Amino acid sequence: MPALEDYALDACESLPSLRNYRMGDSLHPEQIKALRRLTSDQRLSIGMQFIRAGRRFKRAALRKQHPDWSDIEVAEEMRRLTLHGRT
Repeated sequence: MPALEDYALDACESLPSLRNYRMGDSLHPEQIKALRRLTSDQRLSIGMQFIRAGRRFKRAALRKQHPDWSDIEVAEEMRRLTLHGRT
């Protein structure tokens, strides 16, 4: 059985124009059709990829804002932000 990441990669390859999608952009009807064909596992996998990417961006922003912080301090702040639903 393929890993969930494989489903997401396959799904993204079938929707290449979504890679450049920006919030507020309108989706083409063909994009909507392709998204509707995704299985629940594929949707979950894509969602999880977005979550992981968001965490990587936030971690990088924290490191830039606080270059003197150790890895432990960054991890603690990430945990605090996650527990309180902040970004």
